[in-house]
Amino acid sequence: MESGFGTERTEIAYNYFWIVGPENDPAEIRGLNATEAFEKIMEEGQSNPDQVKFASRGDDSGTHAREKQIWEMTGVSYDEVSGSGEWYIESGRGMGETLLLASELNAYTLTDSGTFLAYTNEGRIRIVPIVTTGDELLNVYAAMPVNPEIHPNVNYEGARNFVNFLVSPEGQEIIRNYGIEQYGQPLFTPISEGLPS
Repeated sequence: MESGFGTERTEIAYNYFWIVGPENDPAEIRGLNATEAFEKIMEEGQSNPDQVKFASRGDDSGTHAREKQIWEMTGVSYDEVSGSGEWYIESGRGMGETLLLASELNAYTLTDSGTFLAYTNEGRIRIVPIVTTGDELLNVYAAMPVNPEIHPNVNYEGARNFVNFLVSPEGQEIIRNYGIEQYGQPLFTPISEGLPS
């Protein structure tokens, strides 16, 4: 948006990133917020890397960017974290493969809830959600039509119509119900319900 590639940003839905990990929670992060959980994972991982590990996407994705933000909130730079020992593993892969790696290593990771539910539903992972709410984990989805002045071949009118549909009562109802049938719970909360305060 700042570079002018999008004409307007319209929020359409939200969900949360989740910190997931071994069911026995060796770093004891249950009940903590995301920043406290990351601090504890690092502390325990450095002192006991055989028991506490963290698998990062390490791929400059949106999820990886949020992970970096949370590490920065702990007061430790991401470069310090990523070079601080064998407890911290960068997969350099997408979310699904990183979840599989975390499950295989019995490690913690940061994931979007949708991918986690999909992989759990398929029975492919054995790690569980541990920290699932809080401002640091809020994940807002927005739609942005591409600027036709920069990219004249885009269907700008079609894009605007699609964005308008996404925020219409019908579009918001589709978002509200998406995932319930397959996963037993919705994957998103429509923006019409308001962001959590």
